[in-house]
Amino acid sequence: MATEITKLQGCCKKAEELKAAGNENRPGLEALNYRIGTHGSFLADMLARLSEYSLPEIGADQKQNPLAALTCREGDDFSIALLDGWAIVADVLSFYQERIANEGYLRTATERRSILELARLIGYEPKPGVSASVDLAFSLEKGCNAEIPAGTRVQSLPNPGETPQTFESSEKVAGRAEWNLLKLRTVRPPSLTWEMACSDQEFFLYFQGTGLNLQPNQPMLFVLGDDKGQQVMRLIKSAEPEPKMQRTKVILQKTKFKESDDA
Repeated sequence: MATEITKLQGCCKKAEELKAAGNENRPGLEALNYRIGTHGSFLADMLARLSEYSLPEIGADQKQNPLAALTCREGDDFSIALLDGWAIVADVLSFYQERIANEGYLRTATERRSILELARLIGYEPKPGVSASVDLAFSLEKGCNAEIPAGTRVQSLPNPGETPQTFESSEKVAGRAEWNLLKLRTVRPPSLTWEMACSDQEFFLYFQGTGLNLQPNQPMLFVLGDDKGQQVMRLIKSAEPEPKMQRTKVILQKTKFKESDDA
């Protein structure tokens, strides 16, 4: 893997001038700059060292710089190609060294395992994952009555840029076509207890319809059972029709009739 290096700028500069910038990173960064160099800086540094490399002085006849005669800087030269290959090795190693450094911090980590290992340093262990749950409604064709089995697979309709999600029904459910458009229940049947009917406090009940012709002081008999003493009579205080809801609100007085022995 030889590259042509004809006029490399700074090939004769000192090594100190070609060192990579410091690894100082300000707080709050999403990624750390931890590389000591790249392919270009590594190769330029090694080429600069060719002209200044020297051996320890041993004798008077010992050459100080054995590589001084190596003046070729062409990429197809074996020596330069060898340096180019080692620059690639250093570039790859520094790249992964930077990735490992980023995985060592919570803000810059990108791998899930890195987050888990950092959390374990303070004794935290995540709980096992659970599947997502949604409310699911089925619509049946007219006249169709069927039982929808458990495990029925359905798929969501994704928005632009999203992926569809698959869900399964957790239990079997009966399906009826007439249930497709179930309306919300806005009222519920009145719940009249014995304590309420026999209390000396006012209370009200709703009756279906608006043409009941109920008048104040009109008595109402509440039959709570077939046995003697389970019939209570109360007087109407007021009757207020509510045409929108097709009902009448009846307020009963505090006082009550004494239970009859013949009731």
